[in-house]
Amino acid sequence: MTLFKQLGLLLSLFLLTILSTVMLLEFNATIKNTKHQLYRDAQNTAASLSLSLASAKGDETLLATMINANFDTGHYRLILLEDMNGSVIFDRLQDVCKLNVPEWFVKLVDIEVPRASAPVSSGWMVIGELSVESDASQSYLILYNTFKTLLWGFAFFGSISLAVLYMLLYSILSPLRLLQEQAEAITKNEFRYQSDLPYTKEFREIVLSMNAMIRKVESSFKVGSSAMQRNRRLLYTEKLPKLYNEHYLKLKFQEEFIGSSEYDGGVLVLAEFSTLEQAQAKLGFDAAEALMIEFAALLIDKSSIVTKRLVARLTPTRFALLMSGAKEVEAKLVAQRVVENIIEKLGSDENGSACGVHIGLYAYRADEEYRTLMERALERLQIAIENDINTIAVQGNAGQNDFTQDEWQGLIDNALEKERFNYHVRNVIDTAHQTIYDRAITIVMNDEEGHEYPYGRFIAPAVKAQKVFEIYMQVIRVLVEKFSHKEKKGRYTFSMAKSLLLEHRTFASLQEAIANFDNTHELDFCIELPESFIVEEEAMAMQYVELIKSSGYRFGIAEFSAESDNIDYLEHLRPEFIKISKLFLLDMIVRSSPLLTSLKLAADALDIKIIATGVSTEEELESIQNAGVTIVQGYITEVI
Repeated sequence: MTLFKQLGLLLSLFLLTILSTVMLLEFNATIKNTKHQLYRDAQNTAASLSLSLASAKGDETLLATMINANFDTGHYRLILLEDMNGSVIFDRLQDVCKLNVPEWFVKLVDIEVPRASAPVSSGWMVIGELSVESDASQSYLILYNTFKTLLWGFAFFGSISLAVLYMLLYSILSPLRLLQEQAEAITKNEFRYQSDLPYTKEFREIVLSMNAMIRKVESSFKVGSSAMQRNRRLLYTEKLPKLYNEHYLKLKFQEEFIGSSEYDGGVLVLAEFSTLEQAQAKLGFDAAEALMIEFAALLIDKSSIVTKRLVARLTPTRFALLMSGAKEVEAKLVAQRVVENIIEKLGSDENGSACGVHIGLYAYRADEEYRTLMERALERLQIAIENDINTIAVQGNAGQNDFTQDEWQGLIDNALEKERFNYHVRNVIDTAHQTIYDRAITIVMNDEEGHEYPYGRFIAPAVKAQKVFEIYMQVIRVLVEKFSHKEKKGRYTFSMAKSLLLEHRTFASLQEAIANFDNTHELDFCIELPESFIVEEEAMAMQYVELIKSSGYRFGIAEFSAESDNIDYLEHLRPEFIKISKLFLLDMIVRSSPLLTSLKLAADALDIKIIATGVSTEEELESIQNAGVTIVQGYITEVI
């Protein structure tokens, strides 16, 4: 029961008790006065009638006449004349008429009317005693009307008093509602301040304390966030804006194909600006460095024709452009546009060699190692440099998977038609408590012969065939059906691909699927969105998050690598967890980078869990646990 209800109930009972007591005392006083008045009337009648009877000189007929005259003109129940021996000389008696008074009221009040008496004399001799008892009928009626008036007064003043009491309590305790909202926000690690301080001293001190506590938590997040961004720049970026170093390029490439990549290959572009020294001599050091910035900006800008790209600076004069999922023709077009813009900027001789830009391209497969990839791309670049012209050396690789794109599309279309897309569940383990934190759902595909294809093998061809939406919708229908009829409880998490989220049909279809899912059991479901989607499509991501949370489901961030220059979006979106590849975690641990400490500080301030993904060996698990990350996902969860 809330404090408002407790105080309201107690004060209401107190107020009603006071009003009831006043009404009862008033009514009892009225009854007492009525009895007293009836006795006084009877006493006055007895005194005056006894004097009149004295003049009758014992004549019984005259005595009877006088008594009848008084009895008929007054309100009496009894007039009795007795002689000195107690014998009745004459009496008049009538039953009490209750008029329009309920029987329960008469029993409740039960007025005992006292009898008045006076001696009757004849001369100096007392001849008898006269007794008079008043009729209480009218008194009952008067008391009943008084009782009804008191009840109406009680109801009226009680209602007014309770209404005034409610308004006073509402006004006095209104700061408590704000305190309750602020306390609930604190439990959700939301930074909500109260700027309007309550007038009541105790409430004001509580608000000041809570504001100070929130300020401290927010400061921890801000410190962790800024430290994380600073350490991330030191670890993974170059001086030029928006550029990563080769170390980050290598980690990102490895992460791309460690789990569920949507791309089965891509193109690596290496660009060399070999005339930097001449540019420095001609333009000056600052202008030459500005030219490098412009060169990098051109790589970023011209590569926007592909969805996923990353630009890194390998040496002062060499840049790498990783274009996941790109085709050779797209990469060649990007390179040509970059060269044309540099030539336009600097000018060139007839063969264009004066600009000093050389570019090499290599189309890679998903199963290639980073070292092999880089060696072959450098070979292409070296060809361009040795020719001393703006050469674009391309090495294509048509066999980027074990099936051709047409064969993959046939398999995918057949699986969609026969509804052979299903899912597997993999445990996410909280090693600190030795419990299952979540069950991660991964999509699989089966062919006609019963062969099973994991998500990482068919998703890239599915993206190219534009079948991602159909695949996910089929699996979501299976999930809804099975969870509605079989799986009655448990924690599950389902990751949404970026290409799926960018589909204009996805939001409405997901909204419909959620609306049709009757979650009447103990299912605790979570939907994951990739970090790159949240960073690049902030407005669209916010719509998805609002849909997920308003439907009563949990929300998490997958593929987290702090790609954004500012991670304040964590404060606005409030995910339950962020999933980070083991590659980034182990790299931070090996290099003793403060990046992990600052990330944990920022996450702890918002009560966001950090989950390591792709963990496969006990050595990796031990290193990650020693670093303070205890929730893991990957092959290791099948053996521990």
